[in-house]
Amino acid sequence: MKNTIKYVLESETDVSKIDEKDYERRRLLKRVYDTYIKGSPIIGKNKGKKLIKEQQVVLEQYLEHLLKNSKIKSPYTIFNNFHTIYLFGIDVKKPFSNLEKKDLTKYFSTIRFKIKQASFSTQQDVIKRFLIWLFDDKDCKSILFWLFYLF
Repeated sequence: MKNTIKYVLESETDVSKIDEKDYERRRLLKRVYDTYIKGSPIIGKNKGKKLIKEQQVVLEQYLEHLLKNSKIKSPYTIFNNFHTIYLFGIDVKKPFSNLEKKDLTKYFSTIRFKIKQASFSTQQDVIKRFLIWLFDDKDCKSILFWLFYLF
């Protein structure tokens, strides 16, 4: 009930006109922003760990890109993608623009046998799409293809 009131107060929408799907989408996207971009998880092994400022700025731009230009429309997919990128950012501990091949190799070598193959492939794909967007470079695509081919 409190969430409905908050939604109505923030959006100035009549209670009878609340769209549950829209509300859930807004809630998840706010959680992405509050947890993975500006804040830190409140539970789990990464409790209290924040991304560095440079990473936060890049992820904020990436969220804006996804919301405006991406084929990804599901807030659940966006949430899961940001969770993956957040874990990657926490592990590398440097601005995304300063990433090197060794950072990617180390990260994927570390997680490769800790998770199922399907999850590993999904994480590879999410990070690959993020880095292609970040570097906006054809050379980046060939380097990433090489790296992901190794795993």
